[in-house]
Amino acid sequence: MSRIHILDPETVNKIAAGEVVSRPSSVVKELVENAIDADARRITVEVRQGGKSFIRVTDDGHGMDKDDAVLSLVRHATSKIDQVDDLNTLKTMGFRGEAIPSIASVSRFTLQTQTPNTTIGTEIVVEGGNPPIIQSMPLTQGTTLWVRDLFFNVPARLKYLKSDRSEFMPMLKFLQSVALLHPEIAISLIHDNRNIFKTGGNGRIEDVLLEVFTDEVISHLRPIDYQLEDIRIRGYCSTPSQSRLDRDKQILCVNGRWIQSDLLGKAIRQSTQNIFPSQRYPYLFLHIEVPVAEVDVNVHPSKLEVKFSQEQLVYRAVFHALSSLFSAGVSLIAESRVIPTFHGFQVQQRPNIAQEPLVPTDWAKLYTPENNLPPAPINSMPTFIQDLVNTKAPEPLPTVVEHMILQVDNTFLIFEQSGELWAVDQHIAHERVLFEQLKSKDRPVASQELLMPETFSLDKGDQLWFEEVRVGLVSSGFKIDEFGGGQYLIRSIPIILMGKPIKSILKDSLKETDEKETDTRYNRLLSTIACKAAVKAGDKLSHREREELIRDWLSVPNNMSCPHGRPIVKRLSFNEIAGWFMRGKHE
Repeated sequence: MSRIHILDPETVNKIAAGEVVSRPSSVVKELVENAIDADARRITVEVRQGGKSFIRVTDDGHGMDKDDAVLSLVRHATSKIDQVDDLNTLKTMGFRGEAIPSIASVSRFTLQTQTPNTTIGTEIVVEGGNPPIIQSMPLTQGTTLWVRDLFFNVPARLKYLKSDRSEFMPMLKFLQSVALLHPEIAISLIHDNRNIFKTGGNGRIEDVLLEVFTDEVISHLRPIDYQLEDIRIRGYCSTPSQSRLDRDKQILCVNGRWIQSDLLGKAIRQSTQNIFPSQRYPYLFLHIEVPVAEVDVNVHPSKLEVKFSQEQLVYRAVFHALSSLFSAGVSLIAESRVIPTFHGFQVQQRPNIAQEPLVPTDWAKLYTPENNLPPAPINSMPTFIQDLVNTKAPEPLPTVVEHMILQVDNTFLIFEQSGELWAVDQHIAHERVLFEQLKSKDRPVASQELLMPETFSLDKGDQLWFEEVRVGLVSSGFKIDEFGGGQYLIRSIPIILMGKPIKSILKDSLKETDEKETDTRYNRLLSTIACKAAVKAGDKLSHREREELIRDWLSVPNNMSCPHGRPIVKRLSFNEIAGWFMRGKHE
């Protein structure tokens, strides 16, 4: 009997859907790209639960008649190409005819569409790839598509979806890229009945930039317009005074498509690594235009990646576009500032560059005793702290340090203890101290009201983060008021963070909150805040500061490692040291 057989159409469609539709954001991407191809000038995306339970995309494009609407549900039926050679001149977003049938096979799907100058449109309903139900009815011009209960019939795919916020964020970034590429299209994004992102479609890219980035970032954007042979690169890049710990605000596009590219990412890192602080990245929007025949957009099922025929040339173009932006030096960057105008972005000369110097943030003194009194002995601490010291560590740590504490390489604290040589990483130890103090349920976190409250702004995505962690921040000693439009005011902070760059710490903590579980997300937030606020490798500590740090470290639970799992202390017995020299302990 033959072991090879032909799969049934339902199975084929579900397998194909797995290539094209990997998560809710890929559904939104495919449907919005179809709307762009339909010459839409207004596109509205509504989602619930990160798109897992509900997606609706509405456009005012040219729509489809009944015959085309039915054919749109047939795999590889397309109006974009006729033969393989057409791929060399392709300018539309979609072209394979896989998106609609793939989405319909793994969801409860509804399509409504009507062409201009007609009074009757078409509705098609498909549930999980079953035969469609087709009927005619009066509609408005354009197309509306509903995608409900994504992956309801593919539970193995459903269980691997992430938290609502994690699934939503790629949608937001994609639509921001669409809005930057098409400022003439009005884009709206609604999540759980809340307006998250909206552009007016007036054609002014400066208005879109104000929606994508914050006012604080906008004032430090510089325009890019660079040509290398037949490659043109346009966009905007922030100055070093505005940067992030991640590349989430780097939007890369090629020939009108939002893409992901290791090649372009490497060029960006290489061109900015000596400009921006270590492990920090610029805010960036780059649109790379290359001849259509020299880029293959068909190498990835979701068209997220592209292949360049002249990779080295593209690499050099991106590298020099960014490096030349900063080659004039810090003084020019400091004295120029990109400001929005009604005619685009222009560089305005500032009379006094000292008003905005580009110097590293003043991190202040990172570990300072609260007063000049000698440190309290461990045995004077509350009983519950003493119990934690004696019971939490698998190998109980001592409660006092017996000898002088030395600092080596301004990073490690070395001291003799109970017949051993101890080496403690000062940053990791302090990180554990701050983390435990922030999350302590036994004692409320001491909070300090700021004499001069600090203002900061968050972009659309980070505003969602703030809503998720607001309660946790309050319980940790923060008081932050919201004024709308992404503007916030910090009124109080945990006293252990006094003197620290609090705005930078809060913003850098945003990417640690993508966990589904609330407790895990909260702990990751606190661990990141603690990491950013702790003393760093290279910080010189006085003898008193060393004693304070070791005493505090010994007094907190779970003090064998930092919240990220890195070991804090290394012990070396004197017998081991003696063995190095082939001698007994007292020979």
